[in-house]
Amino acid sequence: MKSVTSEIELAQLHTAGNGLIYNDFSRMGSSGKDYNILHTAFCTWVLRSNTNVPKFFFSDIDEAVSWLNRNRGKEGVNWKRCGTCRAMARPASKISSEELFDVTKMPMPGKTPFVEAEVEQLLVNDLRANGYAVQMRLQVPSGIVDVAASGQDGRWIIEVKGEDRGGYGSAEMNFQMGIGQLVSRMTDPSMTYALAFPMTDDYKRVLRKYRGSLGFSRLGLWFFTVHRNAAVDKYDAPAMAAFIDTL
Repeated sequence: MKSVTSEIELAQLHTAGNGLIYNDFSRMGSSGKDYNILHTAFCTWVLRSNTNVPKFFFSDIDEAVSWLNRNRGKEGVNWKRCGTCRAMARPASKISSEELFDVTKMPMPGKTPFVEAEVEQLLVNDLRANGYAVQMRLQVPSGIVDVAASGQDGRWIIEVKGEDRGGYGSAEMNFQMGIGQLVSRMTDPSMTYALAFPMTDDYKRVLRKYRGSLGFSRLGLWFFTVHRNAAVDKYDAPAMAAFIDTL
């Protein structure tokens, strides 16, 4: 077990993808135990987190469970496994710490990924500024909803996706995953379902593949595109189809 002490270290562990990371809210009051969650290092939830909350890295699940039961208490009561990745990790690679935390492998200046956590925060800020009541991390039978919003135009379920260091291929996978997650949650006909994502070059390339598709309209999806300057644009399916034609 080792403490994760910097954002660079956390990003490198996520990129390497081996082992597990425990998010420790134990010192955040009596309700902290509800958020004490063990993730695989490659879990998408790790990308949303930061080292303002203490984090610990474990090489394998046996090490993690042993330490947590001994130091945090019973599983399911004082800590739990991530509902998305189930803490089903690969063993940590046997590479040197110098190699693991080689800052030359980090993104070059000007190419920092527009990560999901940033997209989500800008979206939530915009929704609240426009009078929506917002809930985050809402548990539903099919998983955890990123953002649930309620406003004059009704109730919304919004899945949020971002960029990581995988470039275009990763953006395409994230976009498709978001669509799939929304479809699995379309259980309430009174809800409006939307996907939010960053308006970057990689996502523009992804959108071009959907020219002429009837899928968005058939599903009744809406979209929020989020920009680095904090601007947020909202499209229904026909408007998104028209926007894609301009790319």
